[in-house]
Amino acid sequence: ESLRKISSLDFPEKLPGFLDQVAARLDASLPPDEIHGALIAIRVLTKNFEFRSTERRKGVNEVLQATFPKLVPLMEVTLAAPLGDEKAAEMQKVMIKSLWSSIH
Repeated sequence: ESLRKISSLDFPEKLPGFLDQVAARLDASLPPDEIHGALIAIRVLTKNFEFRSTERRKGVNEVLQATFPKLVPLMEVTLAAPLGDEKAAEMQKVMIKSLWSSIH
């Protein structure tokens, strides 16, 4: 909830390095909890732009360009996880929700 409020007011103008920090944590070699935290941050950022008019959605393009290319390999890794891996399933859900929020 805190991240949502802060990012809705301050992103991207007052948080210039935040997106780079989040994108740096989208690396399959990092611990799953760290990756999951980055995915949650992306979800919050994309949700902040959800349902906004076109002129008010400019910041979502920055999020897409910085993070979405890194999500493809992460999705592949989670899809290759053993059946029943709850952490992998949760990460998939957050990635899909982020995509959905970015296009609506």
